[in-house]
Parts: sequence; C-alpha cells; structure tokens
Amino acid sequence: MNRCLGIAASLALAIAGCFHSYRKHNEMFSETVAGTRFKSLSVISTTDEQSDLRITLDVRKRLAAQGWAIVQRPGTWDTQAEALRAICGPASADTAAAAPAPVDGVVLVSWDELSLHDCSSNHFVYQYHAGYGGVDLMVQGVIKYLRGETGPHSGN
Repeated sequence: MNRCLGIAASLALAIAGCFHSYRKHNEMFSETVAGTRFKSLSVISTTDEQSDLRITLDVRKRLAAQGWAIVQRPGTWDTQAEALRAICGPASADTAAAAPAPVDGVVLVSWDELSLHDCSSNHFVYQYHAGYGGVDLMVQGVIKYLRGETGPHSGN
C-alpha cells in the first residue's frame, strides 16, 4: 500500500513538473538597445493558427492605441528568418509598387510568447514568455520596454 502511495505521489510530482513551465513568466530584454528607439513596428503571428492570428491582431491594436506606428506587412513565409528578412530588408528593386514604409522592429506573437526583433541590428532585443499568463502580461511588458522603463515586469 505504501509503495502504491509513493508511486502515486511521484507520478503527481512528475505531472506537475510538466505543467510548471506554462505558469512561469520569463522576460528578457536588451540592456544595450533602448526600447525608445522603436517608432514603427510590424506585428506578425508566428503561426497560422486562428488563435495566434486573433492574439496578433489584439497586440497590433494595443500597440497602435499606445502610440506606435504599426506598419502592415501582409504575407506568409516559410520560416521566421524569411519573414524577418522580407519585413526588415530593403525593398526589391524589381517591384513596380511603391517601396513599403520602413520599420524599426518586428513583433512576433504567439499565444504564450511575444518577441521584438530589431531591424537595424538584426537581433532580438525583447522576449516575454508568459505561459498561461495571458496576452495582457506580454503586451504590458513590451510596452514597458518600448517606453524605456527598466527593471523586471510586475508579472514576473
């Protein structure tokens, strides 16, 4: 009987450990690239899942409401690197259309993570992994970074 209880307790701890990472918040930001340098942003989803697309639209609206210029970059890309090259890179010379507005950074959004890529340095300068913490924490965190406020976000 005691052996069964021990196995059950060990199994419960193992299962709880699997879900622990989804509750933990993790925020990383550059201390060398000031968030205040970002004036125009493109906001894209990291997947084509409907839930991520809805969250991306919400993040886009929230950043625009706080004063950042949101530059639309429609399209689909096979990889994240390809998307960043297409959005941050110079406009192709063989297109007859007007060159798209430049962007300072690209915000990549998924249901549990938000990252900011700096187009000028070609590096990620901000990342917030919220797990099941929600979109509010991720948006509040990136806005704090973009405003130049330092220190960990209150969601941590």
